[in-house]
Amino acid sequence: MPMEEEAWIARHDQDAEDYYTQAGVLYRLMTAAQKGMLTTTIASGLSQASPSVQERMLSYIERADKDYAKMVKSKL
Repeated sequence: MPMEEEAWIARHDQDAEDYYTQAGVLYRLMTAAQKGMLTTTIASGLSQASPSVQERMLSYIERADKDYAKMVKSKL
C-alpha cells in the first residue's frame, strides 16, 4: 500500500500510557462468580505458556489488581 507523500510517521512512545487502571476497576466491579470465571479462563490459557511469559503476564495483571493476580496464580 503506497504511503501518502505528506504523511507524518513516527514512533509512538507508550511509556506514559495506563493500561491497567481500567482493567482493575472492571475486575473490582465483578461478582465473585464472574471473577472466578475470568481468572479460570485466563489461567487455563496461560498454563500453556512458558514460565517466563506466565510471570510477565502475572506482573501485568498485578498492576491492575493484586487480588486478580493472586487468583490467577493460584489457578496456574
